[in-house]
Amino acid sequence: MRMIRLLGMSITLSTGGHCHAQVVAAYYNSYVLCADGTVMASGHNMFGQLGNGEFGPSAIIPAQVIGLSDISAISCKGGATLALMTDGTVWSWGSNDFGQLGDNSGANACIPVQVDSIWNVMAIAGSSGHSLALANNGSVWAWGNNYYGQLGDGTTTERPTPVMVVGLPNASVRSVAVGGGHSLALMNDGTIWAWGRNFSGELGNGTTNDSPAPVQISTLSGIIAIDASATYSIALKDDGSLWTWGNNAWGELGNGTITDSPIPVQVTPTFGQGVVAISAGILHVLALRNDGTVWAWGNNWSDQLGNDTIPRSLIPIQVLGPPNGDVVAISAGEYHSLVQRGDGTVWGWGDNSDGQLGDGTLLNSWLPVQMTGLCQTVNSIPVSTQRGVLNIFPNPSTGTFTVDATRSADIEVRNAVGQEILHCVVNGARSEIDLSSQPYGVYVLTIRTAGQVISRKLIKE
Repeated sequence: MRMIRLLGMSITLSTGGHCHAQVVAAYYNSYVLCADGTVMASGHNMFGQLGNGEFGPSAIIPAQVIGLSDISAISCKGGATLALMTDGTVWSWGSNDFGQLGDNSGANACIPVQVDSIWNVMAIAGSSGHSLALANNGSVWAWGNNYYGQLGDGTTTERPTPVMVVGLPNASVRSVAVGGGHSLALMNDGTIWAWGRNFSGELGNGTTNDSPAPVQISTLSGIIAIDASATYSIALKDDGSLWTWGNNAWGELGNGTITDSPIPVQVTPTFGQGVVAISAGILHVLALRNDGTVWAWGNNWSDQLGNDTIPRSLIPIQVLGPPNGDVVAISAGEYHSLVQRGDGTVWGWGDNSDGQLGDGTLLNSWLPVQMTGLCQTVNSIPVSTQRGVLNIFPNPSTGTFTVDATRSADIEVRNAVGQEILHCVVNGARSEIDLSSQPYGVYVLTIRTAGQVISRKLIKE
């Protein structure tokens, strides 16, 4: 079994009209990681964010990023984008005004460049000014803007190449996340450590003092996923509840108030406690429930909440529109939102001033619209044939799923926050997938056999 940790974005593989491994809503941009390891991008391009060899113009239909293949994850929360290759190297493109591309050049890049002096990476996180990488030995590396100490090296010195974060506990790091000026690390023991800017309490340690070294958020435990935005942070507990802290001017904390909080507060559970994935946008938040519905709260200037009747929402409200009930991945951007459906199609809503919704227009939309021109399914096959290759029962299950494969196959299971739970090879025989130790929710099983890529949604009750 080979374990891989991927950061901060919901990942799934599916077949149908398209086959995508990840969707990312960013700063007036959208990115789609295709199942063949290539990346497509739409939207703003002033800093070269599309990776197409040009600085401008914007793209209203997704186009392939030049020179990338074998990509396993992408991350972007600003004008710079990171991509993780399957060989453990990290590549970047876009804005580089703080050295956040990590190539020691200080120059913006309209094609991907390799991040210097870092290998064996298994998770990445990129923001508007700084970047993080989690290595397979558990160390965390950072580069770019360090004005608030967000690189965690004990200084406030800007770094154009990676430096190691110091002061994290010996327990292994599970994932990392970045905000505008702060950073988070989720440990394998379910605790969170934070460092950097703390003006609004985004470090969650009860103060508003910046910290150039990691500090523990002592009031939280049992955490399975984290994300961060410019001035607030969010965490998902193993009981399905959500916790937020930091700035709350637009209701980003989702607790029914507009009061900032330097300690974690629980998001008002208007949807119960069945959350399986989270995504923090600049001023709004998305949450995916185990029933495939999407919920949103915070700022709604551009209708990024999927509702055109309110300027903001202080508590979670359900996103309207056709994708609801069949969503397997979510991503909140600057002022737009993206989801991926179980059939592999990608849908977006909100701001579209730079074509970031990828529907061929520049029209904002409060209702989800389908992204066009995406990467086509690799060796896709009819559903009837797929069923002959792979049968799963029972589904839903309380823990153990039986997989009946009719031929040798490579099997992978990921949870809704993108982490690989299981990876094995079966030899045309009946096998069991044991998720009894995993939290309840939605998981995605992907099988690769004889040039075919097949996916199924697993529901653990």
